Amino acid sequence: MTTRGPAEEDDEYEMRIRVLVRKRPMSKKEAADGSEVDVIHPLDYNDYGRILVHQPKTKLDLTKEVETTSFAFDNTFDEHSNNVQIYERAVQGLIPGLFRGKWASVFAYGQTGSGSEFSYCLVRCFLVFS
Repeated sequence: MTTRGPAEEDDEYEMRIRVLVRKRPMSKKEAADGSEVDVIHPLDYNDYGRILVHQPKTKLDLTKEVETTSFAFDNTFDEHSNNVQIYERAVQGLIPGLFRGKWASVFAYGQTGSGSEFSYCLVRCFLVFS
């Protein structure tokens, strides 16, 4: 087994944007209300992830159907994923490059109240203590 030095890793350094999705759990109100349906289903395949969005619809003849749309991402995390798992798969690999003069940014985006600030704050804590 050969080990690669920092110079070899720099040659293979690829600057790119990765997009990850974390599904928030349904709120207690959403879960208690029988009319709310969990329409988002993340599927993780290690190298990439998919989100299936199931959209209940009513046709013109008033029959009901569910239309499913699939979206691809670099990684997906379900509502049971914790911040440690997200940090290890999404952020931890960026740290060695920082010490070799590389740049890295982590941007958390989400609707107000969806948990993006919660996720981002814990990622910052991991960076400070790791």
